[in-house]
Amino acid sequence: MLLKMKKWFRKYCLWLALLGLPALVGIGFLLNSVEEPELIKYTQIKPYNVITGPPGQRLKRPTALAVGLRGEVYIVDSGNHRITVIEEDGRYTLNFGGPGSGIAELREPVSIDIAPNGNVYVADRSRKEVIVYNSGGGYLFTISGDEGNGFLPLSVNIDSKSNAYVFDAGSRKFEIYNSGGKKTGDYTAKQLKSFAGISAADIDFENKSIYGVASEIPGFLRFSGNSAKTLRHGVLVNPRGIAYNRSRKIVYISDSSNDRLYSFTGNGDYLGEFGGSGDGFGEFSYPAGLAYDERGKLYVADRDNNRVVIYSY
Repeated sequence: MLLKMKKWFRKYCLWLALLGLPALVGIGFLLNSVEEPELIKYTQIKPYNVITGPPGQRLKRPTALAVGLRGEVYIVDSGNHRITVIEEDGRYTLNFGGPGSGIAELREPVSIDIAPNGNVYVADRSRKEVIVYNSGGGYLFTISGDEGNGFLPLSVNIDSKSNAYVFDAGSRKFEIYNSGGKKTGDYTAKQLKSFAGISAADIDFENKSIYGVASEIPGFLRFSGNSAKTLRHGVLVNPRGIAYNRSRKIVYISDSSNDRLYSFTGNGDYLGEFGGSGDGFGEFSYPAGLAYDERGKLYVADRDNNRVVIYSY
């Protein structure tokens, strides 16, 4: 009896193995067909310079930046609770803000942009305000949002007419303010309600679109009119900063988990990546905010390396 059972077991195991082989091949083919995109080394842009801060006042955890009208770099020096301004070649210019509760002081600056008239807009998460300075760091006025709406500005971007687009996490929408700080409207794409926070954004003036990144998705967003499109990508894990190169129509995104920068078309097509973990030239440790200047240079707030890295074509 035992011998018969052994023969039966061998016979049917063989048939099951033969029948299962095509299924295993099919499953393998299916898995290969849904692989993540091939990683491409992006070589069109090269490291150009590194800014570490003025002598004796090294940058501390820079998280965002913007480029002024003369090419000077305005850096959100978050660890020092101030804005540090440095020329592109590394020469120190000035700093302003500083820790405190005064009308011109900063607690948790998270975003910055420069208006065509040179005014500097800084979104402060803890103050729940956008503080506006002149180009020399002199205080001008404060944007506090609608009274009683729980205003929580996480990003600020200025258009060519000096209108400020502020993402308010309290109302989950972009609010628009004119050059005098008066609210003139809302950017009300209904999908914005799905996102608790836009950590960074940039504006495509030509196509009247806004590109943004949010911690909720491993990709980026494009807002246009009353709709938003989510451009998801398996290569992204924790996107923190975004910049749109208007002349080349390329979107750059920093990913703090991968210590890399990724490039995409405006439609979300993956172009490639560069960087890697480390403190060498061309490496990052928690890359955060990004900015472009009119000459096409890309600026990266390399937060945990306490520096700003400049790239050029």
